[in-house]
Order: sequence, then C-alpha cells, then structure tokens
Amino acid sequence: MESGDPLPSELFNIIPSLSKLSSFWDPEKYVIYDNRAIYTLNYIIYKANENGAGLKYFPIKGGSRNKMITEKPIEILIGKYIKSNFYPEETAYYIYCDLIIALNALIYPEHSDEPYRTEMLLFTKIEIPFREMNGKLDNLKPKLRGKVKNNQMQKVDGLSPKQKYYPIQELLSNALSEGMTTFTVTIDELNQKIERIGKGQLPAVAYKYGVFWGNDYASKTHVWKTAWLSQGFVVANTSGVVNPQRSDGDPVPVDGVVTFQFVKRDDIADKKLNSSQLAKELEIDLETLYQRIQNEIKSNTPRYFSIMLAAKGALATASELLSSTDPTDGFTILLLMGRLDLTIEFLVVNNPKYHPLFSESMLKNAKLRIGRI
Repeated sequence: MESGDPLPSELFNIIPSLSKLSSFWDPEKYVIYDNRAIYTLNYIIYKANENGAGLKYFPIKGGSRNKMITEKPIEILIGKYIKSNFYPEETAYYIYCDLIIALNALIYPEHSDEPYRTEMLLFTKIEIPFREMNGKLDNLKPKLRGKVKNNQMQKVDGLSPKQKYYPIQELLSNALSEGMTTFTVTIDELNQKIERIGKGQLPAVAYKYGVFWGNDYASKTHVWKTAWLSQGFVVANTSGVVNPQRSDGDPVPVDGVVTFQFVKRDDIADKKLNSSQLAKELEIDLETLYQRIQNEIKSNTPRYFSIMLAAKGALATASELLSSTDPTDGFTILLLMGRLDLTIEFLVVNNPKYHPLFSESMLKNAKLRIGRI
C-alpha cells in the first residue's frame, strides 16, 4: 500500500480487514473500506448520477455478512451491473481514501487530519439507502420451474458435506440463520468455496447457460440445484454470469453475481391468510413494544427491528425473526441486559391469541430462546 502499487485480487478480497490495519498504521492517510460505508457512498453517488454527474461506483465484495447489504444489494438500485461503471478493484481503495480525505476537509474543516470522521459518518447512515431500497426488489421475481403446488416450495432433501455443491448450501444455510432473506454472492466466491473442499470448480455450463441457475424441482439429475432449493432459496437474479458465446476454457467471470431469494413456506394454510384483524393487533403490540425498547433501553436499541417493521410490516417481520434457528443481534442485546420481556419471542409466547399466526417450528424457536422448553 505504501508504494501505491495496484492491489491484487487476493488482497482486495480481504480489504475490509486489511484497511483496518492500514487505518491504524497511518490514520491521516488511510480509512477503513467497510462495506456499510461503501454502500452509503454508492447511494450518494447514485443520487448524484441521477442529475448527470457521471461518477463511478466503488466495488463491494460479494458475500457480506451485513444483513442490509445482502438483503438489498445496491446494484438493484443502480441497475444492471456493468464493470465499467465501477472503479477497478486494483485502485478502488486508494481512490476511496483520497475521496474521504477530501470530503472530510469540507465536512470537518477543524479536523481535516481525522478522515475517519467522514468514514464513520457514512458507516452510521446506511439506514438511509436501505430504506430507499424499499420496493426496489421487483426485478427479483423468481421463476419457479417444475411442479410447485399452490405456489409453495416443495420439500427437498439437502446435500451431504461430501458432495460438490455443499459449500453453496452451507453458505445459504448460514445466511438464513442470520435472518437474511436475500443473498448476493459473486460466482468467483462460489467457485473458490467449491475448490477449497477439493471438488474442482463450477462446470463451464454454469457460465454459458441460464438453465444451470434454474429452480427445477422435477429434474433428478440437476443435483446442484438442491444446494439452494433445500434451504428454501431460489435463484432470483443473475448478472454477468451467463454468456452462450463463452468457450469451455475461458476463465471464471469474476464480475458475475448471483442473487438468491428466500421463498417462505406457508405451512399454516388458509387460517394464516384470514387473520387480518389478529395481524393488525400484532402490529399495534409490536409498535408499542418497540417504543418501550426505545424508552427503556435507549442507546442500545436494536435499530434493525424498526427498519424491518417499516419495510415489511408486523407479521412478516415476526415470521422472519421466528423462522431463524439463531437469535438476532437485537435479541442477544436484550438477553444480556436481562430484558427478555422486551423481545418478540416473549410477546408471542405469552399471547396465545397470536399462536395461530405462526407455525409450530416458529413457536418452538421462540419458546427455546426464552427458556420455555
């Protein structure tokens, strides 16, 4: 970095961690290339480009563990991913640092030697573009090929850890356990994960034909689709992946991106759909619950909860949180503070009238977390 040499891909792949080191080493020259800050910055660039600024965007590495970034990837707002619209990975970090230093001199002129102030400003404002993304997922309409009864996902057995495509299944399983319902990842990362377990690479057809990324329940030979179907995900969108003109020996398209979208199984039948009044009561209770959290917890308030309520509504929010086998960060905060009484789990378990809205597995998850089983 000190020599200013272009960063090879293996270093840019770890730039969030690497830049933490450089920012401590020379905080006046380097800042952290955090995906959340980049997400917000790209949104600002997007708004400027609406007025004809013609600015380039900063690349975000696929597979981020941040829920906001993976659930609503900024590329959906920008439009079709085109490599020329982004700074190259080799120089993006240097350009980013220079930009933040220049912006910091304007925003904090009395602290011009502390560019981390502007980086943290971007970091803390991710909620703004996240909310702007509401309604922007219309292009993620999965084509459910094969037999889909009553628009429901069919039960598909998962792959074993010894099978080639198990790393993809594991990736999506982990995403779901963290509450992610949309997950975007690069083809290059998927390919590397398969290579690491000694199973070769993705086949050439993955880069040539869209059928590889279909969601076909009927085919017994397309075993790779089990990796996402077994976890309740479908391939909702691909960008820069499929090209019928690609030859078998061509390298992996590192800019290719696949977006997986979780399709919720409606295992409560029609009684769930006919409970509109009950759902309205739940909405009132959850809004009241969040007000209590704000008033009684204050600075440690789990903010993602309020974002989900605003974006998805009460029932969808509760269902998503209770579907996860692992508790959310917000639940963990309240648990550590001894305030389980302020969790959705506590509210649902202790109000039997709401039980018809949720599946047995959701109720079981809630009871386990608050120690009722």
